[in-house]
Amino acid sequence: MRILTTIAAVLLPLVLHAQEAEPKPQDTGPVETYRVLEDAFRRAQIAFGAGYQEAAKAGAEAAQEYLRTTPRPEAEFTARFRAGAERLAGEPEAVPFLVWLLQNDAERAPAHAKALFGVHVKSPELVRAVQALRWAWRIEPAERLALLDRAVELSPHDTVRHRALHARAEVRMTERDASTREAAKRDFESVIEASRDAQLVKEARADLFELENLQIGMIAPDIEGEDLDGVPFKLSDYRGKVVVLDFWGDW
Repeated sequence: MRILTTIAAVLLPLVLHAQEAEPKPQDTGPVETYRVLEDAFRRAQIAFGAGYQEAAKAGAEAAQEYLRTTPRPEAEFTARFRAGAERLAGEPEAVPFLVWLLQNDAERAPAHAKALFGVHVKSPELVRAVQALRWAWRIEPAERLALLDRAVELSPHDTVRHRALHARAEVRMTERDASTREAAKRDFESVIEASRDAQLVKEARADLFELENLQIGMIAPDIEGEDLDGVPFKLSDYRGKVVVLDFWGDW
């Protein structure tokens, strides 16, 4: 009991200090309210990660116990971002709140996506929603494709349309249907031809190469190198034999 009391005496001032350090959202407009809330969320994430690292020093069991017993920041902040989105429903300022929710509120992801690609489909900030939609696994592929179709057709912003084309192609390329995969190829080619975003074009070229060369049943691209004894070899030298390729890196 004495030990627990001592720990509480040490931690309580730290908790109170952290609460005081968090800037309170003031009535300075929705943009500033969002900025303050997002900043508070990021600091909560950092604190959560630091707590996990500290627990991990005691071993894997302590780290797992920390994850089981410590609420993730999303648990608290989701309600706060939902409140912001609901308060601003239909207004352009709601978009950042909805994008955050699409990224972090998996339970209601379909509803957030519907609002973003419905009422706010012409917003320039939809580019962030398009990127988030790529990883919204709670939303069925067919529904994601329908939302991305709206962005491609209705957005007046090139950055949004090109990102939507790329995201749509990425969803399509996972399908086995030949016509769907051909449509993905056309989307990638459109991005490569029309976009001025060098990073996006680079990503589209890599995805197109994967689509055309790295699918199950295709002949693997030839690889040249040296073995452990410095002897040059090519993958094609082993055609007809069972080959295990082990790709690895050291960072």
